Amino acid sequence: TTVAPTTTVAPTTTVAPTTVPGVGDELQAEIDDALGSVEFEAADRDEPTVATKLRLDEVALILEQRVDVRVSVTGHVLDGTAADGDDDTLSLARAWAVAGYLEFRNVSFDRMDVSGAGSTMPLDPTEPDDPDNERVEIRLLEGA
Repeated sequence: TTVAPTTTVAPTTTVAPTTVPGVGDELQAEIDDALGSVEFEAADRDEPTVATKLRLDEVALILEQRVDVRVSVTGHVLDGTAADGDDDTLSLARAWAVAGYLEFRNVSFDRMDVSGAGSTMPLDPTEPDDPDNERVEIRLLEGA
């Protein structure tokens, strides 16, 4: 029996560029802490691991308590991660996989903006191959 390797996608630790008035950094930090790192079944796949789904359960519980907030779910990959060379498609598929799981856990798609950034937004542009550049971010949006 062969076990598929997992790919770890770390969340960003930067402050969200836009926050919900009166919520701000505290709720974003709570989401980041619950999310931890997002892992997928293989480097070129969009299926979250069981451990990631358990962390997404925690994020969903947080969001269920704050129905007044909207979030963005953005996927990022390393350059050349996708087996077919289409990093934009893989990053979007991973973002949709995370958003779909949150929706399964009763967070409405109406509350989510989903996007894929491909490999265009590394956390550290001087280190484009740094594994921390590969991630799925869940960020609070303004104007809930």
